[in-house]
Amino acid sequence: MVIRKKAPNKTHKETFSMNKLKDSWQLYVMLSIPILYFIVFKYIPMYGAQIAFRKYNAIDGILGSKWVGFYYFQKFFNSHNFWLILTNTLKLSFYQLLVAFPFPIILALSLNSVRKEKIQEDSSIYTICTTFYFSCCYVWINNSIF
Repeated sequence: MVIRKKAPNKTHKETFSMNKLKDSWQLYVMLSIPILYFIVFKYIPMYGAQIAFRKYNAIDGILGSKWVGFYYFQKFFNSHNFWLILTNTLKLSFYQLLVAFPFPIILALSLNSVRKEKIQEDSSIYTICTTFYFSCCYVWINNSIF
């Protein structure tokens, strides 16, 4: 016959103590970085999402603007351009899946299959430099317009 002892009931003070918190403070510091990231870049911008449900006026601000609910959504869904916009969006998404997704993979496999190391290095450098140049031009144009 096996006799089992009851586990002692731990009170809240015994399960969580300041000593445990002090012992693992590094963990909490590391954990604070992603928490701050999500608060600053994911949670706070949700405040601005309510503009879609308001008749926004820049003078009154977000909270001072009149609440209109789903008015603008109904207006968009009932507009004559809705189906055109929807089909264009779906076509562009399909195009991106069909062409833009496998292209970098095909390029990497083809560069990897090149036998001469000099040609492989030059091709990689030209590809990366072209992409970097395009990104710089895009940012420059975007900053000059806005």
